[in-house]
Amino acid sequence: MPTGILAFMLGVLALLQCPALPPPALVAGLPVCLLLACTQPRSRAVLLFAAGFLYALGHAQLRLQQQLPAALEGESLTLRGTIASLPDYLPERTRFNLAVSEWPPGARSAMDTLPQTIRLSWYDSAQRPRAGESWQLRVRLKRPHGFLNPGGFDYEAWLFEQGIRASGYVRSHADNRRLPRPARGIHHWRQQLRERLQAVLGTGNGAALVRALALGDRSGLKPADWDRLRATGTSHLLAISGLHIGLVAALAYLLVRPIGSLFVGLTSRVPAQRAGLLAGLIAAGGYAALSGLAIPARRALIMLAVVVLALLLQRRWRLGDGLALALLLVLLFDPFALLAPGLWLSFAAVAVIGWGLAWRLPQNGFWWRYGRTQALIALGLAPLLLFWFQQVPLAGFCANLVAVPWVSAVVVPLILLALLLLGVWPAAAALLLHMAALALDWLWQGLDLLLAWLPALLIRPQPAAPLLLAGLAGAALLLLPRAVPARWLGLLWLLPLLLPAQPRPDNGAFRLAVLDVGQGLAAVIETQRHVLVYDTGARFSDRFDAGSAVLLPYLLSRGHERIDQLIVSHGDNDHIGGTAALAAQLPIMASLSSVPAALPLDHAQHCRAGQSWHWDGVDFTILHPRDTQAAADNDQSCVLKIDSPVGSVLLPGDIEATSEYDLVRRAAAQLPADVLLAPHHGSRTSSTAVFIRTVDPDYTVFSAGYRNRYQFPDRDIIRRYHSCCQGDTALYSTASDGALLFDFRHDGLQRRRLRVDARRFWHNKPEPVVAAGDR
Repeated sequence: MPTGILAFMLGVLALLQCPALPPPALVAGLPVCLLLACTQPRSRAVLLFAAGFLYALGHAQLRLQQQLPAALEGESLTLRGTIASLPDYLPERTRFNLAVSEWPPGARSAMDTLPQTIRLSWYDSAQRPRAGESWQLRVRLKRPHGFLNPGGFDYEAWLFEQGIRASGYVRSHADNRRLPRPARGIHHWRQQLRERLQAVLGTGNGAALVRALALGDRSGLKPADWDRLRATGTSHLLAISGLHIGLVAALAYLLVRPIGSLFVGLTSRVPAQRAGLLAGLIAAGGYAALSGLAIPARRALIMLAVVVLALLLQRRWRLGDGLALALLLVLLFDPFALLAPGLWLSFAAVAVIGWGLAWRLPQNGFWWRYGRTQALIALGLAPLLLFWFQQVPLAGFCANLVAVPWVSAVVVPLILLALLLLGVWPAAAALLLHMAALALDWLWQGLDLLLAWLPALLIRPQPAAPLLLAGLAGAALLLLPRAVPARWLGLLWLLPLLLPAQPRPDNGAFRLAVLDVGQGLAAVIETQRHVLVYDTGARFSDRFDAGSAVLLPYLLSRGHERIDQLIVSHGDNDHIGGTAALAAQLPIMASLSSVPAALPLDHAQHCRAGQSWHWDGVDFTILHPRDTQAAADNDQSCVLKIDSPVGSVLLPGDIEATSEYDLVRRAAAQLPADVLLAPHHGSRTSSTAVFIRTVDPDYTVFSAGYRNRYQFPDRDIIRRYHSCCQGDTALYSTASDGALLFDFRHDGLQRRRLRVDARRFWHNKPEPVVAAGDR
């Protein structure tokens, strides 16, 4: 059984690698594959692989059919629907999912293809919609679209996995009103519980942690909280997933079994053990419902159901059989669960525990029963953590050794008992909730102390697939009993994970990465031994900025643990916004800016024309500004020129026509470049004809946001680039191409467009920057 299920999983995984979906008619072959798999044992693995591929294809076709027509993007639409998630009340906006029940009449002809669930932001602080309510809203929508960068979070994959096929915002309009329908559903129930918890606990840090454990509502956690959880490897403790769902099931079993054995008449029909198992499964289902039946909770519930089924049937399944059956059920329910790192980590954790303990005779004592389990998880999951997140929490073992029993044995029982008493004995429930919040505050302080004494994270580049498999094999070998000969060889299999996996440019060569940060700019230049960051994108809110969401993951995926030079061209948010978050995570050795006082760095200096340095056979020169006035306007942008024997790049920031004329007049000989980052994102106020002719780039990159409100790059500017360059220039945009990577090598320039070259079928495919008629 495990071999066939593994083949089925690999078939699903194969579909998830496709840049575009195969013809939907292939799904008709699914019954044939399943029938032949039952009658042809020798070809069963191949047939089940094909079945997994076709099964996932059918699901993908159904999900992608819910597509927002391109004609409706950016249009004002009046929709009706139900709030289908706990709203996230942020200072600057409210964010929620809307289950659409009624589209405007103009869209009815395509009703069967329109999205059923959309994600909205409402920038009106006076409006606080509640889960379960029905609303009529005036909205503007777009197709799912997110940043696409190496090492970064694939937001479009997450939206696809969640079944959200459009996003947008609510416009201020007289049509916006709550409909006179009674609020209903699981999320309305969760909303009421959240409000009661807030009324009892307020909005402090302890209250946010209690809501996360009680309802899976982690909207109250701040970025610093997530940094602490990642550094200690305890993020899993604040999710309603396997650990807590299993705990609830165990508590219900331990409660019902002894009570049931007291009733002889009942046990003659339903044995007390079976009653306890069923009660545990039901209780776990109720607790999963508190999370809104989120994907991790559903996955954990399926795994628990497999265990309960085995016990009810009195079957002694091998661990591999049980895991394989649970995996099959998860994939049948949602084949796209393979996109989530949580699925791989949860199944791997169970497999590691089983592997590490199966070879040893049971012993008593705390270390055997619990401490060894935490050690097994810390070692066994390390390769996967490096693959998914490029970091391993070195303090994770010690942190979990304390945090897991504290949360499981103290905090969660207090919260569950409080929820049961909330409607019948509010005073007792309030006391228990305050005790739980206090216990979590103590845990928080303990984690801070631990991080003060222990190193936080081991950061390494993302390992390639062969290195990951070698690391997993090494961990499996080390987890065998000490009596196994040559067990130490597992260390040799793990060592490649610690080596740089990403090749560095040769001497005299360099790499330019223009990252996708929406409407803004962030670029990274790497030489053989150095790295330079030019601008850091925007800060969108207190919880989200391009520095931590885009630049940091890219730098970590490339194996960089410091920044040798940071250049912030000027003070606009879309260029400087991510600086603080980036500086908080990585040491910055030197920095230049036209507004050095605005940087959160003590050593920041003014950039001025004439500054230069030489790294690994590559020359860097500041061409502009000539003076050091403190103005933060676009024309004061730091202009950087990069020259090497294999190519050149010009990064002019947001300079406009005045500075372009000045540069052409005094530095014309230094301006020609192979690659140009278009000034000011391709606005009408920049990219003068004389500037374009002087630079004469082979490749021009517009760093602009998808469907940005400025409509950058301007169509007249696009035509100007084509008409002014001596040889036609290739035009790219981060909005349509994602991150753009230029490798200047001695054997030629290699280009990569992530949205094209690393495309998956769920990725949006915007119109390219050069549309028909622009030439």
